[in-house]
Amino acid sequence: MRKHCDEVLKSAQKVLHLFSSVTGIDTLLLPHYGLARETFLPCSLCRLLENYGAQTVDCKERLAEAGSLAANYGGRHLFLCRKGFVHFCVPVYCGNEHLATAVAGPCLISCSEIPKDRLIHSLISDSFQLPSALNSPLRTLPSRTPEEIFRLMEFFELSLLSFGQVHKSAPLPGGFLEKVETTLCSSLALGTKGQARKALSDAQELILSTCGKDATLCKDLCVEFSFLLARILSDRKEDASFSNALSLLFCSPTEKDPLGEPEAFLSKLTDDFFRILLPSLPETEHTVDSAVVRRVIEYVEENYAKDISLETAANAVFLSVPYLSRLFKAEYGTNFNHYLNEVRIRHAKKLLLVPYSTTSDVALSVGFENPSYFSKVFKRITGLTPRNYVLQCETEETDE
Repeated sequence: MRKHCDEVLKSAQKVLHLFSSVTGIDTLLLPHYGLARETFLPCSLCRLLENYGAQTVDCKERLAEAGSLAANYGGRHLFLCRKGFVHFCVPVYCGNEHLATAVAGPCLISCSEIPKDRLIHSLISDSFQLPSALNSPLRTLPSRTPEEIFRLMEFFELSLLSFGQVHKSAPLPGGFLEKVETTLCSSLALGTKGQARKALSDAQELILSTCGKDATLCKDLCVEFSFLLARILSDRKEDASFSNALSLLFCSPTEKDPLGEPEAFLSKLTDDFFRILLPSLPETEHTVDSAVVRRVIEYVEENYAKDISLETAANAVFLSVPYLSRLFKAEYGTNFNHYLNEVRIRHAKKLLLVPYSTTSDVALSVGFENPSYFSKVFKRITGLTPRNYVLQCETEETDE
């Protein structure tokens, strides 16, 4: 068993190295050992600062804190370190044994209104006088928008998951927010303004009730939820004002605690998100049948990787196949099979970017039994073959 666990750690280390080489974001594998702070190395930025006399106790404490949350709740976990840089982590398991926590970071939240050099200095120099020798290496710190950071976190989790290193059975913030995302997206896909507002309100209440009195977890989930909303708006091709406002909030040198009270932060966050979406949402629901179609959409989101069809969806909502077919087309504007394929391809696009993934493996993972048919559908929806899509993403990442 111990030999197998050692192999798991070696595999995880290879995944982290590959992730760093692809994204430019440093990674660290923290051994569990009870998550004792003294066993940890600080992040790459703090190790660099340590060479010039800076204290890194805060960094180690924050990593230990995030590692504990990842261990207790499982799954991905995004957080801001005490200097204001973004990190995200995923627990690594061997069977049910928590071996280590994989951490990616630091990453700077890019802000068009604040030059990168000034931003870095404002985040670091509060507790440490920066020597001029550090100017050059600090300029190489990766910088990404909130929605890009959220996508990178998903990529990080999927990279480890593809090697079977992530334990997915425990209730966790990552899984909890994935459920929030599914519910929210289905409400936005076929909901009224009132239904979208309710979905946002429910998500806010769920975050606050899940965290209880754990202030650190609450603030971390607030940050992750805000980045998720930025990703949703980006996917819907909405304007970038929401993401830009988040960047400015988290990057402002005057904001030592940008979140403030989590409840007030979430209220403003959801209000701003809703205001941007408002023009694209209908005022009223035309028919009660919309609720049925929403249930079908949720069914697809939860079961797209399985062998599902219009017939299984009709059985799930207790309707005949012909009636559901007509209803879905009338309410959603496209037929069921086209929508199912769109959902599967959306998830396939994420999986294709996982290192060493193959088209055949991805096809099977999202519900296609025939890889050739998967490639045909992928090209019809995206305009690119799976291979060309990966090459395009790699080219865009290199250009950045």
